[in-house]
Amino acid sequence: MEQNNVNTVEETVVEESTVSTPPAGFQVIVREFLKDKIALTALILLVLIFLVIFIGPMFINEDTALKVNILGRYKAPSNAHILGTDESGRDVLALLIIGARNSVLIGFSVTILTCIIGIIVGLISVTTVNGWTQL
Repeated sequence: MEQNNVNTVEETVVEESTVSTPPAGFQVIVREFLKDKIALTALILLVLIFLVIFIGPMFINEDTALKVNILGRYKAPSNAHILGTDESGRDVLALLIIGARNSVLIGFSVTILTCIIGIIVGLISVTTVNGWTQL
């Protein structure tokens, strides 16, 4: 009977130790986003914007979007032009999507480039002041 109680206690300890592991990594991020509804809404909106920016140009013919049509100047929004046309008769929505894609790509490129330059300058400054052994 004493042996049976010992096995039960050991099984309980093993079960408790596997249940009490804290969430780590991506699980914590998901849990926090699910708790905060405003952050979840902002994340969904950001993902939708990036999808429109990067997948939208696949459905837009850039040549026709950038083509000048003087007779179509300042048209009001319609099914053909959701946001209307500009002073050159170009579709404003197509120009907005193409411009947003270019702006985001330039921003990411500049950020990556400055990070690389910063890492190189930091490594050079640390090694020339302190030497390799001081890292």
